[in-house]
Amino acid sequence: ILSGTGNDFAFALSKTAELLGDGTFVGHIHSKKLKDMRGANSDDDAQVLAELTRDHSNLFDPILLRDRNTLHIKHAHRLHRFAQLDRMKCSQRIRQIFMGMIFYDEKAEYPEGSIAKALAKELANNTRLAALIDVEADCQKAMARAVRVHPVWKEILDDVKGIGSGVAAGLLGSIGVISRFATPNDLVRYFGLHRISGQFVRKRSGEVANWVQTARQSLFNFDDQLVRHGGDSVWSERRAQIKVDYREQHPHRIKVRDGLKHLLRGVAGALKMGGVVIAEEGLELKTATQIGELLEQGVASNPSAFAKPPEAEIVNHYREIIAKITTDGKAEVVLRKARHSGEKDKTQKWHEKGDLLTLYSDGHIHKMARWRTLTEFTRWLWEAMTEMDRKSRDNGQAQESQAA
Repeated sequence: ILSGTGNDFAFALSKTAELLGDGTFVGHIHSKKLKDMRGANSDDDAQVLAELTRDHSNLFDPILLRDRNTLHIKHAHRLHRFAQLDRMKCSQRIRQIFMGMIFYDEKAEYPEGSIAKALAKELANNTRLAALIDVEADCQKAMARAVRVHPVWKEILDDVKGIGSGVAAGLLGSIGVISRFATPNDLVRYFGLHRISGQFVRKRSGEVANWVQTARQSLFNFDDQLVRHGGDSVWSERRAQIKVDYREQHPHRIKVRDGLKHLLRGVAGALKMGGVVIAEEGLELKTATQIGELLEQGVASNPSAFAKPPEAEIVNHYREIIAKITTDGKAEVVLRKARHSGEKDKTQKWHEKGDLLTLYSDGHIHKMARWRTLTEFTRWLWEAMTEMDRKSRDNGQAQESQAA
C-alpha cells in the first residue's frame, strides 16, 4: 500500500527485487482496491494482503523504474518543502529578534528607512540563515534532477510554459500512477478542483477536505506563472480567452445580498442554458422577488429554449426556491455533492440577509478564469498521461510476445 513510510520501503524493496532478477518484483495495490476487497476484516491487513496475493495477484501492479522515479520525486519534493520552511522560520525569527532590539535601544537613532536597511544587513550576515539557504538550494537541485529523468516530464510537461521542477514535482508526486484515476473527473476531484452546487471546494468547518493540498498548491503556482510570465504559451492564451468568454456571459457587475448570492448564480446558470445573459447594468438585488423577476424576463425573452427538460425543470426548481424565500424569508436548499464523491448531500440556507456583495467584477472574473483553466489543464494532463501509459503497456506486451 503506497502511502506514508510505505513509499520508502517499497522503493528499497523494488530495487532489491530488480537486483535479484529471475522475474522477482514488488507489487503494490491501491488503497481503494484494498478497501473494496477487505470487507469486514479491517483489523488484519497483513492477512488480507497475503490472501489477495495468493488468490487475486492481478490486483497488484509491479513497482518498476518509472514508479521508483515517481517515489523519488515525491521524497525530493518533501525534503525541499522542509528546507523552505526551515529557511522561512529562521528568517522570521531573526526579524523578530532584531525588531525587539530596536524597541529596547536606548539611543533610538533610526532615521526613516534605516531600520529596513539594518534588517537586510542582519539577514545577509547571519551564518545560520545562509546555511539554510544553501541547503534549500541543494534540495531544489536534487528535486530538479529527479524530475528531469521522469518520462512524464520528458514527454509531456517539459514543453508546458509555466511548469518548472517545483510544480512538476508536486503534481507527479501526488498523482503517482495515473491508472488509479478511471476518469478525468477523478483527478479533478483529487486535486480539489471540483464544485459543489456551483462552488469550488475549500476548507470549511465540519467538512472533510478530501483532496491533496500539495497538488492544489502546485496548480496555483502554475497559474501564478501564467499570469506573470505566460506570454504566448498555450495555457496563458486559453486563460485569456476564458476571461473574455466569462465577461461576455456576465457583461456587468451585479450587487446582491450575501444570503442570495448562490440563488443568483443558480438563476444565471439556468438562463445561460437557454442562451440568455443577464445584461442589465447597475443591478442591486436585495430580495428574492427581484431575482425572480430577472428569471421570468430571461425566460420570456426566449420561451422556446425553456419549454422542455432539462431547462424547464431547472427553471421551475428555482421558481419554487424563490417562492419559498418570499413566503418564509428563507429556504433550505439541498446541495448535490460532486458525482461519485461518496459524500452525503448537505443543506444550505438561502435568505434575504447580509451585506451587498459585488459579483462579476474584474477580480471575480479573474478568479473564475483561474479555476476553469486549471480544471481544463488537469483534464488534459489526465488524457496525456493515460495515453502515455497505454502506449507503454502496449509496448511491454509486444516485447513479451516477441520473447515468447
